Amino acid sequence: MSKIQPFDLISGSDVLFNDICVLHQPSLDEIRNLGYEQYKVYVNTLFVDLDTYLEKSDIRDKIDEELLAKLTMFDIWFSEDRGRALLKEALSFFIFGKLEEDLTHSVYLIYDALDNLTGFIDKTNYEDIQNAIEQLNFINSQEIKPKKFRNEAARKIYETIQKGKKEDAKTKKADPSMTLPNLIASVSSSHNSYNLINIWSLTVYQLYDQFFRLNNKIQVDTMSLKWAAWGTDSFDFSLWYKDLNLKEK
Repeated sequence: MSKIQPFDLISGSDVLFNDICVLHQPSLDEIRNLGYEQYKVYVNTLFVDLDTYLEKSDIRDKIDEELLAKLTMFDIWFSEDRGRALLKEALSFFIFGKLEEDLTHSVYLIYDALDNLTGFIDKTNYEDIQNAIEQLNFINSQEIKPKKFRNEAARKIYETIQKGKKEDAKTKKADPSMTLPNLIASVSSSHNSYNLINIWSLTVYQLYDQFFRLNNKIQVDTMSLKWAAWGTDSFDFSLWYKDLNLKEK
């Protein structure tokens, strides 16, 4: 699973990803022009979970277990005209260049402005693209299933862990306040420089980054005031610049 460098994400610039394609980080203004609901359609198309999709469809009853085990969401989208066109639209919003379908080889070919072939997307690299676009949109990446397991025991352990994660996820509810429109309004009302006039130049990643840093700053300011008035223990004044990308072990 390839990680996009934090410098590239925070810069908001286009990113050459694994020599597959150039990823485009759309601004809030581009999403506004596209339409927020259409943006959500693209995101849901790209990140729908295979098991969730299968639970809501009758595909399980139509194919045998051996084929089902090899099935991917890319296979499903590419197998029919409507899904293939929708996935092409969704990918095109986040990829610089022109995508064309190659039905013979079940692949999207990527061309630059001069119609030069620069890359392709198929079932072998689609999950990498998904993960990369997740990072652009500050979406928690789902663990990607290994393409191969060392043995049957390793496969069973992996499936047991994943089953537990899915059960945990079902009991957790998404925070209804963490929507793009609400974050735009929240950052605009509290930030020193971004407001409802100029915030639209930010990318989705930049917006989330500013929100979490602003939230962190408000908490640090509150704690420091409390410490200044009544604190006796030492206070970590470096909290305000701690790297939000580093996870505590």
